[in-house]
Amino acid sequence: MRKVLFHRTTNVLAVAFLAGFLTVSAALRIGTLTREPVQYAPAYGLRGTTEELLAVLVISSDCRYDAAFPNAIERLKVTLARRARATSRTFAAIAVVVDWSPRNAARFIKQFGQFDEILLGRNWLNTGVVRYVWRDLPGPPQVPQVIVVKRRVEVSERSIHVGGEAEVVRKLGTTEILEWVEQNLPMPGLALNTERDEASNSNSTTPR
Repeated sequence: MRKVLFHRTTNVLAVAFLAGFLTVSAALRIGTLTREPVQYAPAYGLRGTTEELLAVLVISSDCRYDAAFPNAIERLKVTLARRARATSRTFAAIAVVVDWSPRNAARFIKQFGQFDEILLGRNWLNTGVVRYVWRDLPGPPQVPQVIVVKRRVEVSERSIHVGGEAEVVRKLGTTEILEWVEQNLPMPGLALNTERDEASNSNSTTPR
């Protein structure tokens, strides 16, 4: 009888330990996206000749998204900007808000922090949508989506030459974007410093 009771007690403790471990693991997984990240701040100015990375968020106020989504977008901007600087590139974050009303779109996008450029209004005829969904870099007409683009920019005293844009990666839908951010934004084929980002992101807090 004592042996049976001992085995039952051992099994109960094992199950309780496993449940506790899974709960902690899930909490840590969610915490990476729900904690407040360092806030993105645009870096204004022009440089000579450089490769530029653009992170384009195409979104609408009609989107349904997880509560962690705005923080994930902030983390995306901060991480890609850091990687760009570490590899002598420039970076810009662009928001394309597909609402009909520019006023409503402007009010909605505020929760996603700062961007270098914001394109508002005109629904699916928005200039950014024409460029990144219909014509230049065509993709599925889905919101939200994130497109990372690279291009060469040459700045001289009298002119600026901007080369053709090439799509690096495109992520569709809230779930896919959140998973990509959680995986530390892998982009095969584009040499970026990811090891430094992992350490930086793990210690990131919002300045008070």
